[in-house]
Amino acid sequence: MDSEFDIDEFTKNLAETHPELVEGLEGTSLMDDFETDEFERKIVDEYPELAEKICELDEKTVKEEQEKKVSKKQQARDRRERLEAMMIEGRSVVEKKDETYHERILEIKGPLELLAKAVKGELRIEVRTRAVDRIDRIFDGIPTTFDEHMNVMMKNVTETVRYGRKAKKEVGARNRVQEYLPEFMRWKEGGNWPMPIGANCLVEHRFQRSCFVKGDSIVFVRTLC
Repeated sequence: MDSEFDIDEFTKNLAETHPELVEGLEGTSLMDDFETDEFERKIVDEYPELAEKICELDEKTVKEEQEKKVSKKQQARDRRERLEAMMIEGRSVVEKKDETYHERILEIKGPLELLAKAVKGELRIEVRTRAVDRIDRIFDGIPTTFDEHMNVMMKNVTETVRYGRKAKKEVGARNRVQEYLPEFMRWKEGGNWPMPIGANCLVEHRFQRSCFVKGDSIVFVRTLC
C-alpha cells in the first residue's frame, strides 16, 4: 500500500462506521500493524457481495490508471477516494434495511396511536363516516393498516348504512341491482345503529371480507374490545 495512504485514519473511521468488519481484530494491533490479507479475507467470508463490488470497482480503476500516466501521489489520492466510495456503496449490503411504511406507522404517537394499537392487537374498531350533513355509515371490523391521512384498511367488516327519505324511495331499484351481486355483498334490512334512526329513515347492513375507508369522511373512531 502506498506510503501516502493513512491506514491509521482509514481503520479508525472504519471501526466507527462499520465495527462489525473489524470485530475480533482489536487484539491484532489493528491501528499499528494492519494486516490487509486478514481484513480482506474477513470481508470475502462475511460480506461476499461487498467484496465483489470492491473487486469490480478496483479492476475498473486500475485499468483507467494504466491508460493514464499519473504520479504515485495522485494514485494514492485516487485510491483513497475509491475506498471512501466503496464504503458508501457497500452500505446497501451491510447496513440494516429501511423499515417499511407499515412498520413505521405502527410506531406513531398521538391521536392515531389508537389505530396503531388496534392493528397490533387485532382489536375490533368502530368507524363512523359522514355524508354531507350527517353520519350515514358505520364500519365495524379489524384494521389491518392505515396512514397519516387516516385512510384505513379493514377486514371482517360489518357495514351499516342509514338512508334518508330520498334514498328510501330508491330501495326497489337497489334491490334489483342486488340480484347480480354475490350473497355476501347484498344489503340486508336492519342492523345495529347506535343513534336515533327517525321515522323516515331506513337502516341496512352487509358483511365484507375487507374494505377501504377514506380518511376525509371519518368523523369518529373507537375500539370495541
